[in-house]
Amino acid sequence: MQFLLAWSLFFSMGLFSGSGAAAQKLDGGTVKDLALQGVWAAEEDGFGYWTWNEDGSVCLRLHDPTGDCEDTGSWAVDRDSICYELEWWGEVYGQRNACINVVAHEGKPYEVLYRDGPLITTMFHFTLLE
Repeated sequence: MQFLLAWSLFFSMGLFSGSGAAAQKLDGGTVKDLALQGVWAAEEDGFGYWTWNEDGSVCLRLHDPTGDCEDTGSWAVDRDSICYELEWWGEVYGQRNACINVVAHEGKPYEVLYRDGPLITTMFHFTLLE
């Protein structure tokens, strides 16, 4: 338990970085602004292209960033996280509905951290398509 508390404090202060480069966990307002700026293009296979809409809907495209939505759902900001719920994507991994944090790394893609569960883990990395 003490390890998790220390890890949480270390991470929340923006000191975590796997590569030694500066990293900063984004606050809720910044995450919302980033979500509405454009499509999140995931670097890892299977995570596709995420479009977060102002009306609270989310569209996930798995293969084409401008194609039809292959899954849809809803999202909202909760403190410093985006919490989403999709129709089917991620069900097999327990990520059909989840809360995520975003970390900005200097000169690198954004990192999405899966907030739910016993540990904070990387879900995917993305670049922003405008």
